[in-house]
Amino acid sequence: MPITTHSHTVTDAQAGRVDLVVRDLTGLSRSKLCGLFDHDCVTVNDVVCGETSVRVAAGDVVGVKFDPHQGYKQKPKIWEDNAFKIVFEDDDIVVVNKEPGVLVTPSTADDQNTLIDRVSNYLSRKHKNATAGLVHRMERGASGLMVLAKTTEASTALTKQFREQTPNRSCIAVVMGTLEAEEGKFESWLGTRDNLDSFSMQEGKSGGGKHAITRYKLLKQQEETAVVEVQLQTARRHQLRVHFAEAGHPVLGDKRYGRKKAVHDRWKKRRLAMHCHLLSFFHPITEQPVQFQTKIPQAIRKFRAGP
Repeated sequence: MPITTHSHTVTDAQAGRVDLVVRDLTGLSRSKLCGLFDHDCVTVNDVVCGETSVRVAAGDVVGVKFDPHQGYKQKPKIWEDNAFKIVFEDDDIVVVNKEPGVLVTPSTADDQNTLIDRVSNYLSRKHKNATAGLVHRMERGASGLMVLAKTTEASTALTKQFREQTPNRSCIAVVMGTLEAEEGKFESWLGTRDNLDSFSMQEGKSGGGKHAITRYKLLKQQEETAVVEVQLQTARRHQLRVHFAEAGHPVLGDKRYGRKKAVHDRWKKRRLAMHCHLLSFFHPITEQPVQFQTKIPQAIRKFRAGP
């Protein structure tokens, strides 16, 4: 098939968005126009231009080369959301990297724009009324990997795994003070106060308590803080924060359990110095082991590196 080629020098009147210049040259519809950019058919001053919003000035040369009989379909855009990034997705699950400050699920009727809301909105763009199923939790002020279910079958299987403590969740955290041991374990029964604070209580005490186990390894001892890798064997509410705070080593930035003890001159972020960087479990449908890993946030890496 013959190839159509256009080469045009932008005039003063045409200065602005490049897609408008290409539209005038080709007369194509908006969707086909975007397809040309996605398939590297457009150049500006002999450099491939992949964005329709690029600005061109008078004197710039816009080139278009394409086969008018070929359907240049617009490529799917990568979903962008400031609450999460998609790490993996298939028909049954979606693994996301949650941003700090995002509430996972509503605590009150007034809570909106939660992670569940945002991921469900993403899923509904493909399948109407699709929702994300919650199978485990994460602190609002923390960041890191979470898996959400897309089907009832996947939700049931994953919930069972987390209840039986099968998945491996590894977190990097910066805690205050000097740790005596290179590695250790906290084990207690966590209760909840009227103000929703969690606390360790005696086993079997009236009102009950949920068994919680937190294992840690010291990665780096700094002058006033320690960087630790934490394995959450159980997933109780505020477990990591409570265990370290009760031991005298609150997580950096934890105003709830650390208060003034969790403050450091070099930590200006309004978040917890805590990130789930590794998550592994058995796929709920295939039953094959899967593992996901993400980079430590720059704020924590920078603090760990020192001044």
